[in-house]
Amino acid sequence: AGLATSPVWERLSGAIAALPGLSIAALNGTVAGGAMGMALACDIRIAAEGAGADLASLMKACTRFSGVRRRQDLLAVAGGVHVYDDFAHHPTAVFETLRGIRSVHPTGRLIVAFEPRSATASRRLHQELYAPAFAPADVSLLAPVGRKEIAEAERLDTAQIAREINEAGGQGLAPESLEETLAVITREAKPGDTVVLMSNGTFGGLYDDVIAALTPVRNQAIEPMSEEKK
Repeated sequence: AGLATSPVWERLSGAIAALPGLSIAALNGTVAGGAMGMALACDIRIAAEGAGADLASLMKACTRFSGVRRRQDLLAVAGGVHVYDDFAHHPTAVFETLRGIRSVHPTGRLIVAFEPRSATASRRLHQELYAPAFAPADVSLLAPVGRKEIAEAERLDTAQIAREINEAGGQGLAPESLEETLAVITREAKPGDTVVLMSNGTFGGLYDDVIAALTPVRNQAIEPMSEEKK
């Protein structure tokens, strides 16, 4: 259990993902937990025949593979706003994800709402790395830390990150609730903009709430005309 929650795995995975060259994971057995994260951080994964799955089954599975869930996952285009879900929580992953989405949507504003929820993201382990990670975004919302049980002295300081983003010339906000986070997204997002929701949890149901709030109300009830107006 200690290794499963150790920040070492996330630091290693982040370092691998940030490598400028090609990274290859050679697998010769079962991987789980942090080791799985390291393998997934590589560009290519090569498994030996005795790693646990036969080649025929792997090839068949590849033909049905439609992509990775919760990685730059387009949820909807609501009211002209592209709404994405992404699992990123390490600063390196946050930066690379936002940079990638910005390259796909070079026009319009990029608005990101980030919920610190993982064992490491909820703590101050990467406090100084988060503000630069949000550089590709026009508006960065640092939602409340998802793990209330973490002591305040140990908990990630989202207000400080927002201040550092503002000092660097960006727009950073640290809403005190998910309701406030939704209200800011609804107020700020305009047709042509892109919204990215980042959490490794459910984000308190914010995904559906954002889409509903940005979707234009259609087919509203029409008040019947009075006899005088006919």
